[in-house]
Amino acid sequence: MNYIVDDIGRVVDRVRDRWLMLPATQALINSGVIIVNDEEDEPPYYMYGHRKEIANRLNLKGKDSIEKFKRYPLIALRLDIPERVVGLVSHFTLNIAIIHATKIKYTAEERYTNVFKPILYPLYELFMEELRNTGGFWWTGNQERPEHTKIDRPYYGTPSTEGNNKSIFADPLDAIEIIDLRISKFNKC
Repeated sequence: MNYIVDDIGRVVDRVRDRWLMLPATQALINSGVIIVNDEEDEPPYYMYGHRKEIANRLNLKGKDSIEKFKRYPLIALRLDIPERVVGLVSHFTLNIAIIHATKIKYTAEERYTNVFKPILYPLYELFMEELRNTGGFWWTGNQERPEHTKIDRPYYGTPSTEGNNKSIFADPLDAIEIIDLRISKFNKC
């Protein structure tokens, strides 16, 4: 049996391998913006669950002297996942967030300069590439990228008409949300 949560985990593994090798990422690691503690558990990290569960897990990690450095950047797969099954094919509609810590005092310009451009955008691009290259997934339309909606979320929180007004996360975060990501995969037993 295939499990989409594990399949997306494999995509994140491939993203991690490539992202850590980028010269720009190495510069972020050398400057201390991205912290890598050990080779067993390197960023970007991966979690799946409901937003509140992910927030609680991140809060618990934040209280641990070692685990607090193993939270961001994070690629999170949000549950519940609609899966339409047609014969041996499953059609999924996924919601994913690519998240990194930020500073609450940052302006929008500073968030783009310090978080979105050097960290979130490269992870988004690699995620889309590895989703295509991992194999087993397909989608209708343009085969470069599956249909989806991408939303930049400076100060990731609860959206309102005038920006995000609160956050379920304890840390100040910036994020790219990928919603309504439509992919298909053959079911294997």
